[in-house]
Amino acid sequence: MTRSSANWSAQPGGYDALHCERHIWSSDSPHGIPNLQPQHFDLPADFRLLPYRSRLDRLDPNRDLCHFYLDDYRFESTWARLDIGARHVSGYFATLTPDFSLYPDWPIAAQLWNTYRSRWLGRYWQEGGIRVIPTVNWSDQRSFTFCFDGIEPGQILSIGTADCRRAHVQRRFESGLAAMLERLQPRALIVYGRLQPQQRGLIEHSGSQLLEIGPPLGSGYASSPSRPEGSLHEHPLRLPRVPGYLLVVQARAEVRQQEDRLPTARPADRRRIAARGLEQTPGRSQRPPAAE
Repeated sequence: MTRSSANWSAQPGGYDALHCERHIWSSDSPHGIPNLQPQHFDLPADFRLLPYRSRLDRLDPNRDLCHFYLDDYRFESTWARLDIGARHVSGYFATLTPDFSLYPDWPIAAQLWNTYRSRWLGRYWQEGGIRVIPTVNWSDQRSFTFCFDGIEPGQILSIGTADCRRAHVQRRFESGLAAMLERLQPRALIVYGRLQPQQRGLIEHSGSQLLEIGPPLGSGYASSPSRPEGSLHEHPLRLPRVPGYLLVVQARAEVRQQEDRLPTARPADRRRIAARGLEQTPGRSQRPPAAE
């Protein structure tokens, strides 16, 4: 802000990068984290969870939900360019709020800022008539003082699972999960990832409806909710028909089968087969003789 800024005919693009001049939403949080409006909708029975920036011409606005369980840089544009983010998420039945990262070794100020941004965007989208499902994230117990702010109890919420192969990560995740269930008491919880049995039991014991969704290995896509006791491999036909994904999986499987049928093939030939997919490239000794 400058003395002459009120006289500008147009504002520069980064004039209000923090969006503090645009809107200061109402807040019950001591940190000013915006309040999200209560939800007045139910989830479609056959909803799908698709990542931000999915192709709009392939979305079903009657059942598709937008998620942000991606690397942060992939959805930073939702904050930097509000019009682009809002225009995209408006094509879904509903959208989750951005899952900006919180890490225990980050400064509390950075964790607060990412929580603030997630709630701010959710409220901004709600004001535009978009259905919003809060994404809840936490790091360690220090974050419990702010990471649940701005969300009324009894809402539909979503969380992403942590890599619980390490004991200390599992303890942090389960501690935050218990604190979230006690404070927010969600009526339904969309879980992106795979829960361990004790984590699943914790959610079911709280009375929340569990909607557990396992992402396909190696991709950012998920499909319709599987049964809580099920796994991704028990529902192979419920994977989304993402362009190229299933074809690549099928091609790799057929290449492996083709390699198994050529146990005596030279390494160079096997590499050619793998590189060219399903088409076998003969070696020098297999080439037909030149025409006379």
